[in-house]
Amino acid sequence: MEYRPIDIARKLNISTSTLRIYEDMGVVPTVKRTDTGYRIFTQIHLDYLTCIRKMVKGYSLEFSGELLKEHMKGNTNKALWMITKSQADLYAEKIRLGKVGQNLIKNLDYKSDNVRKDNLMTINEISKITHVSATTIRYWETIGLVSSVRGEGNNYRLFDEDQVRVILIIHALKYSLKMKYNYYNMEMLKKELKEFIYNEKNTRDLIENINIYLDKVNLEMIKAISAFYELISKEHSQE
Repeated sequence: MEYRPIDIARKLNISTSTLRIYEDMGVVPTVKRTDTGYRIFTQIHLDYLTCIRKMVKGYSLEFSGELLKEHMKGNTNKALWMITKSQADLYAEKIRLGKVGQNLIKNLDYKSDNVRKDNLMTINEISKITHVSATTIRYWETIGLVSSVRGEGNNYRLFDEDQVRVILIIHALKYSLKMKYNYYNMEMLKKELKEFIYNEKNTRDLIENINIYLDKVNLEMIKAISAFYELISKEHSQE
């Protein structure tokens, strides 16, 4: 069966512009044209487009596109291992965020008035404590979310114990925003940080939001994997 671009767009509830983006990305088999230049889609194109529409709910468009491109090149096993790695990465992030949450709960009784200001840590030391990468901490400092002092003689970034709590809260708030709005930006993060009151109830609510978000991401990724497997299976059954 043959379809016009508008037919495909209506079936998938997308615009013809979005359809063109998928074509330009090369995430569907080459679309043939009539002698007059009109594009003609077939069932295989519809299958691929249906697949990617399902996959982008669990993965980015770029990653979904890479999977389909590898499959079209005959590298299906490579694509499947890419999926396996994505699941492993998500699980590792869940473990890491779990440690962030534990640290936030553990530090609830922490009183800034009692902090030893001379107990300074390097960026690598505070990264290890908070489970937040040094690169991320440097960026947060650049935009004013965290602060450091420079060491005498070596000019290294040094952080006091106040910043441990700040970094943990920022990292948790980022995922809380994703849970509530499906995205976040630095202005939103700054606002949340300014308004956040660090007490047991707010902290436990924050951790719960993170867990809900990760569960949602995991479910959508599983659905995306299912859509990819369905496409592969359908093609194999037609061979």
